[in-house]
Amino acid sequence: MNNQTAGGRANFDFFKQRPYGVLMAAQMILPLSIFVVSLFTSFHFVGMGFVVSMALFLFVSSFVINAIHLFGWNRQSYEVVNGMHLFIPATFLLFIFSSLSTLAFIFSTLICLIGFFDSLRYYLLLMLCYFILSALCAATTYVCGQLTVLLFRAMPNNQVFGLLTTIIEGDKTTRTDRDPQFTPATTPSGPYPPPSGSNFI
Repeated sequence: MNNQTAGGRANFDFFKQRPYGVLMAAQMILPLSIFVVSLFTSFHFVGMGFVVSMALFLFVSSFVINAIHLFGWNRQSYEVVNGMHLFIPATFLLFIFSSLSTLAFIFSTLICLIGFFDSLRYYLLLMLCYFILSALCAATTYVCGQLTVLLFRAMPNNQVFGLLTTIIEGDKTTRTDRDPQFTPATTPSGPYPPPSGSNFI
């Protein structure tokens, strides 16, 4: 797989830019924090497996998407085979993951809140852990929801597939005219021969 566009060095300033850069950084840090706090929670109430699984899923997906933006891989196209060019639709993937995660962490917040009220019958450390988990899940819901709304507003002509050609700059989104290109491996030259059995002059 050959790189078609010269890539630059890592752009760490991307995560300092508002709103996209800051929100995308938070979308990676918050679920990691949820996972770490869950390790210190001595007792997991019903549903915590779902919360931890969603946190790990969001962390991994956010880490990958952030790495793509960090190194500018979303700006590059790749020649796969026979002149076919592909690129990474990072903005489209971010919208899908953020939308699903918003719904998932609404339920996760409710699960942690129920766990918090149940933990009032036990010791202080357990109650504190579930309070922190509830706050982190609520913050994650907000961040994912904000990204979903921002990307929805950035959709060209309100079409979700328009995000396939949208690039996040950190503080704004821009459009690119690139499309997956399919070039024939061989180009016929000269006139086509007439079909056999036909009376062409």
